[in-house]
Amino acid sequence: PEFPFVVTAGFLLIVEELIFFLHYRWSDREGGPVVEKRSSWLYDLSRYFDWIGVDGLCLLFSVLVATHDFRKSGSILLVTALPIPLPIRWIGIHLWALHVLLIYWCLSTLGPNGPREGVRDGHKLVQKGLYKYLRHPIYASYVVKTLALALIFGDWVIVLAQIISTVLQVLKAHHEDVLLAKKFGGPFGKYKRTT
Repeated sequence: PEFPFVVTAGFLLIVEELIFFLHYRWSDREGGPVVEKRSSWLYDLSRYFDWIGVDGLCLLFSVLVATHDFRKSGSILLVTALPIPLPIRWIGIHLWALHVLLIYWCLSTLGPNGPREGVRDGHKLVQKGLYKYLRHPIYASYVVKTLALALIFGDWVIVLAQIISTVLQVLKAHHEDVLLAKKFGGPFGKYKRTT
């Protein structure tokens, strides 16, 4: 019963990263030159931590769980793991799938204004789709992913890593707000008050 679960978790991880990768390539090609680049150690830290820290841990755990029964071998990884029943873990898989769909929807709505390098020439203030209600729905979806990973892996180390990543995303959102306020001025201020 564990193998299909692990394959599905690995598939979701790959699809999520592929969506970001393809969107970044497309927005880099179609979005025009970057006029106000993100240049912050916090941005760089959050970007690298998200892939290496959280998703990397999840991928590693997926492979380890798929290839080895830690419960029988008495591995040290059991110290951090909670016993989560498989049906509850499948709920986590569905929440992760929701997170992936939200990412796709948000990036599709953003178009070439995507969250890559900073503000581009011709950058537009997007206020439709989820952006009509939330200023940073991509970062908000990481809360869904945190809950999903808690249910999927039942491992407090992964959950702690995802919480740190989510906090870094919130700080990164603040940095984006500064860039967008500089680019759009009053219209962004009005948008910020309503979201």
